[in-house]
Amino acid sequence: MRKPAVSIIIPVWNTGDCIKDIVKSIVSQKFDDFELLLVDDGSTDNTPSILKELGRNDARIRIFTKPNGGPSSARNTGLDNAKGKYIQFYDSDDNISDDALSTVMNAVNSHDRDLLVSGWQIDVEGTKGIVRGYKQINPEPEIIDDNIVEYTLGSIGSGGTLYNLWNKLFKAEIIKENNLRFREDLRFGEDLIFSLQYISKIRSIQVIPDITYHYLTNSKTSVFSSSSLVPEYRLANDTAIIQFAGNNPSEEIASLLNWVRSRWLMSYWSMVAGSKKSIAEKFKLVDEFKPNSIRLSRVKYIGLKKFCLQIVSQVSRLTNTGAFIFGWMMNLAKRTVLLIKTRIRG
Repeated sequence: MRKPAVSIIIPVWNTGDCIKDIVKSIVSQKFDDFELLLVDDGSTDNTPSILKELGRNDARIRIFTKPNGGPSSARNTGLDNAKGKYIQFYDSDDNISDDALSTVMNAVNSHDRDLLVSGWQIDVEGTKGIVRGYKQINPEPEIIDDNIVEYTLGSIGSGGTLYNLWNKLFKAEIIKENNLRFREDLRFGEDLIFSLQYISKIRSIQVIPDITYHYLTNSKTSVFSSSSLVPEYRLANDTAIIQFAGNNPSEEIASLLNWVRSRWLMSYWSMVAGSKKSIAEKFKLVDEFKPNSIRLSRVKYIGLKKFCLQIVSQVSRLTNTGAFIFGWMMNLAKRTVLLIKTRIRG
């Protein structure tokens, strides 16, 4: 039996109200040499019956059912059963562009690099329908055959296209040869860690400007919404990106690494401050994540203004008490903004 060109893996958890949308956007693609693996991660709503129906209607759809274990466990189940030459990962409550598969396959067939990265867009779902929002694209097509670590850190630091999982086309052969897996002990940031592990094994990246993925912002009821953004998950990301940079990074890579960690610092402090841990535990967690001040003159690929970088640089030098207070203030500000938005919409 001939293997499909692409295996699309979607972890599914209690998204019976929207799973049909992304499945429809996939099966209606002009490019049809794919298999769609829908992995039910122990759903408790009507998702199982909907998946059975979808599987009966299209031979390319394969359904897998497992006890709830989180998105990493569901994706690993998909990897264990995928037959395609390439692998893509989508979320069950998003959508893809009408020509997404044709776009990525035409690109990869033209250049055959180890990783293909496309653009994506945030779509806001409201009472008046879907409003197209923020776009994250690379302005021009780009081939990266060297300095991959430097390029990756620069993209992650600036919130670029390399940060996410669902706008990437992976080679199944590389995943299998290196036994790459998603960490099942994490429910936040596990996708970034997987991407870093993959990129550390490859020699080339192709980036295209086309938008192929639409991230819908609503309640985000997918497998990811059940996760608590606990500080330990961010620490796992921090460890992974330090390992990715290598034992003896160049000055450029070290600077970019510290820029990424400094960007994460504020969100980490907010997680610590908002957690239910004791004050002593919070101070201990703050001490575990304190990057050095960054060298502003050495950072490139960055779109933020120097003023913002200076703020991050100075804040990163705070004592643990100052860091905790700063994180608590950020957490309070986020909750206040959310409350105001909720009341305005109500």
